[in-house]
Amino acid sequence: MKLPQADPDILDKMDQREFLDGLRLYWQEKFGEPLTNYKLAEIALVALNTVEGWRVDPGKKYHRLMSSRDRLFVVLRIMHQSGNKNRWTKEEDASLLEAAKKYGARHIYHAGLLPGRTMQAIQNRLKAIGPKKLNKWSESDDKWLKENYGNCTHQDLFSRFPDRSISAIKTRAAHLGAVRYSFAKSVWSADMDSFLLDNFKKNRDICYLRFKHLRKNQVDNRAKQLGIIGRVKCHLCGKLVNDIDHHMAAYHPDGA
Repeated sequence: MKLPQADPDILDKMDQREFLDGLRLYWQEKFGEPLTNYKLAEIALVALNTVEGWRVDPGKKYHRLMSSRDRLFVVLRIMHQSGNKNRWTKEEDASLLEAAKKYGARHIYHAGLLPGRTMQAIQNRLKAIGPKKLNKWSESDDKWLKENYGNCTHQDLFSRFPDRSISAIKTRAAHLGAVRYSFAKSVWSADMDSFLLDNFKKNRDICYLRFKHLRKNQVDNRAKQLGIIGRVKCHLCGKLVNDIDHHMAAYHPDGA
């Protein structure tokens, strides 16, 4: 199978499906691997859904027309790939798949397991040769999410899953039925309020550590509701008041 000529007039006359099928056959014969939608999107410098739209039959809802510029650009890019000596070898693919079972793309890059490859190249290659198999959630990951998701912070999630985005973690947790605590009245039990009353004035950091599943401003707001924050000793009258400048009202009633 030959690659179509880089001639706009010739490319315009070709049927879009015929053109794409020709590219796939050429790629398979030339490099011995399928031309996936991921790879074609990388070559054409377009989004994945654009490539998928090219494959949809004309007249259907998500069909996208491939312009002559797009066709010419893809042909030229594939011609460049054909003469590119920096292609992934079978040995590199094997090493990448083996390392990806234990580590993520960032670790593979920073550890220098594939010298000469950028992190973006590693991520793209992982997507091209098996994204579904490499990105599966293990049983241990699911078990940890079910047991700890409700009480952990975002930092804990990043530490446990360094190669997953927070949105991916939230989506998986929702799929498993795990829910994080939100700041609501039902969150604060009598024991929690008692702990705040006993320790907040002495050392706030202890309280922040005790309620690490909540943000600091949430703990502060609860302390305000309980009357802990704001009850300070006035240096003039010696009383516990809500406003340290309450004595200004006696001397400047208009300003107060």
